[in-house]
Amino acid sequence: MFLQPNLATVELNRRNITAPEGTPVVHGKILYVTEDCKITHGVWESTPGTFEMTFAQDDSGYVVSGEADAVLPDGTVVALNAGALYPFPAGSTIRLVVKATWRKFFFNYYPQRTNLQAGY
Repeated sequence: MFLQPNLATVELNRRNITAPEGTPVVHGKILYVTEDCKITHGVWESTPGTFEMTFAQDDSGYVVSGEADAVLPDGTVVALNAGALYPFPAGSTIRLVVKATWRKFFFNYYPQRTNLQAGY
């Protein structure tokens, strides 16, 4: 059986994300947090727009649907379309350009633990 998570609107500024272009609507949900509070996984989706993102934790994931480009600080453009796997280590900064509503399944690693809880 497949579950469709009830996604909540994400508060961007709480996650080191700003939306400098467009008016993207972002939803997400943390589905699981390990007992040691160092690993989370969940889903995140956005309508088209552009984000500046700095990762406070290691972030990796699988793009389920949509189209986006990650623009790295050196100008390299990485397509993050459906089926793509990606890793962004803690401290990475990217410009994420969402071209078509984009959904990903993510895994985050927090070496110092996180206060986030499943369902957030």
